[in-house]
Amino acid sequence: MGEVKKMNKKELERKSELEEQIKTDIELGNGEAVDITAHAFSNILWELKYRINDDDDDDKYYDLLHTLVDQECIVEDWTDPKIDDIECVVKWAGVMDLLKQLTSEYGLDINDYTDNELYAKCYYRFLYNRIIEDYSCEDLKIIQKYNINVLINDE
Repeated sequence: MGEVKKMNKKELERKSELEEQIKTDIELGNGEAVDITAHAFSNILWELKYRINDDDDDDKYYDLLHTLVDQECIVEDWTDPKIDDIECVVKWAGVMDLLKQLTSEYGLDINDYTDNELYAKCYYRFLYNRIIEDYSCEDLKIIQKYNINVLINDE
C-alpha cells in the first residue's frame, strides 16, 4: 500500500512539473520565434496526447514523434511563408549549433543541400531535441491520464 502511495505521489509531482513545462512551452507573446515554436509544440503534443496508448513503449513514441516533427518541418513550396517562420526559429535557436549537430551526429554534408533545406533540417533537429529533452512516453501517458491542456489559448 505504501509503495502505491509513493508511486502516486511521484506521478502527481511529475504532473505538476509537466503542467509548468507545458505552460512555458506554449506561452505566446515572447517574440516571433518563441510564438512559432509554441504553436509547433502545441500541435505535436496534442497529436502525441491522443495517439499514444497505455501499452505503447518508447519505440512507438519515438517513431510517432519523428513523424509529427517531420510534418511540422515539411515545406512543399519554398516560396511558402512557412520557410520564413522556420528560418526565424533556427536563427533564434542557433543555426551554427544546429548545423554542427547535423554534421557531427549524422554526417550530413551541408554542400549537398540548399539553404532552405538546411533550415528545414535544423528546424527538425531543434523541435525533436526540445521535445525529447522535456517529454517522455510516460509523460505523455500522464498528460493523457490527467487531461493536461496542451493547446494554445489564442485569445
